[in-house]
Amino acid sequence: NRGVKKDFTVYWKNTYAFTKKLEGFVDLQYRRIDYDASGKENRQFDFAVNKQFNFFNPKLGLTYAIDQQNQVYASYAVGNREPVRDDFIDALAGTTPKHESMGDLEAGWRWRKRNLYLNVNYYYMKYKNQLVPTGKVNDVGALIRTNVADSYRTGLELEANWRISSKISWMANLTLSENKI
Repeated sequence: NRGVKKDFTVYWKNTYAFTKKLEGFVDLQYRRIDYDASGKENRQFDFAVNKQFNFFNPKLGLTYAIDQQNQVYASYAVGNREPVRDDFIDALAGTTPKHESMGDLEAGWRWRKRNLYLNVNYYYMKYKNQLVPTGKVNDVGALIRTNVADSYRTGLELEANWRISSKISWMANLTLSENKI
């Protein structure tokens, strides 16, 4: 079989200091994907995929410096992702996989003092048409995925870094999350 995937991306990022303590950023991405694949699949059935996706993925954020050691921040992003080739080939009969969309809200606090760094980050990721594994595998052992209408992930990430000397650092991470379909 033969498959061609073309991916075109344009990206723009801008940061702006509103004041000495408040900075903002804007990231904008346009992405176009063209899929064209056809022929016989491993199990010897004919398939044809001809899909185009146009995505706009914006991200906005603010960071506020409370003082020399403390910062708070927040951002919101939209992300879109296309199904992969196997999602089309392994889809249930009569169905076509849809692209995933996600809205990601994050907010947190950073603290830095000489050799010590702490970060606390909260996130809430809301999905539409998330592609998730069904528990089944295809003929070569790859997971089969299907779209679910509504799902989310939310949680808290904790990060610490202690630079004990110029050659030794101690780092720790902890993530507490809830993931629901």
